Amino acid sequence: MNIVNTPIDYADASICKMFTANLTLNRTGCLVMGAGSALAAKEAWPELPRFFGDWLQNDDGGLLFHAHSNIGAVHTKDNWKNKSKLHIISNSLDDLIDWMHRQKTVWGMKDLVVHMPYPGISNGGLTREEVAPYLQELPPNVVIHDLES
Repeated sequence: MNIVNTPIDYADASICKMFTANLTLNRTGCLVMGAGSALAAKEAWPELPRFFGDWLQNDDGGLLFHAHSNIGAVHTKDNWKNKSKLHIISNSLDDLIDWMHRQKTVWGMKDLVVHMPYPGISNGGLTREEVAPYLQELPPNVVIHDLES
């Protein structure tokens, strides 16, 4: 895992990237994506809230991924109003590692690099010190973008 101080270009479909997310659906069944990296992803790909909302309503978990935009969701909180929770981050990072392993073994994507924001900080309300131990398990081909460092 590497940490960089550059923004993620969510409009670039040639790179694999994640945004941090909650599990909240609005009244129309769309994932709430109103701040931070979720908002940046939604602005680049307006169909994402409906896609991820449908997925959450019809699937029982795992990493949410939209292949056309090359964007996935790493959940950090249960509701957009709440602080991020370490056990949700831990489970989501485990899902990400499992997903990356499947991409390598099933699809032969040996050179896959995943870009994601530092989970749980900023709008998540956690500190880097609280989250850092969970990031240590990530493989070296995950790039953490931390604009606040």
